[in-house]
Amino acid sequence: CTEWLYYEGFFVLWIQTLKHYCSEKTKIIMTHRIRLPERTELFKSKLAEVFDITYVDHSFVKKTIPNPNMIILIATVKSKPE
Repeated sequence: CTEWLYYEGFFVLWIQTLKHYCSEKTKIIMTHRIRLPERTELFKSKLAEVFDITYVDHSFVKKTIPNPNMIILIATVKSKPE
């Protein structure tokens, strides 16, 4: 996911595309290195408008991926209110 995170103009389009192809049972696993924290935070806030997000524990990420600036997140489509 890292390269398109540098262009804010793609955020909404990417999130719309993900939502289009996801069902309520879909789990999206994303990993990326944080290079521009402010853009990463903006993307995560926009993603959280459409998806529920959980983060893989950072201690596990550090053991699995040698780069200390990596994030792994799991996103699922938010349930529709009844």
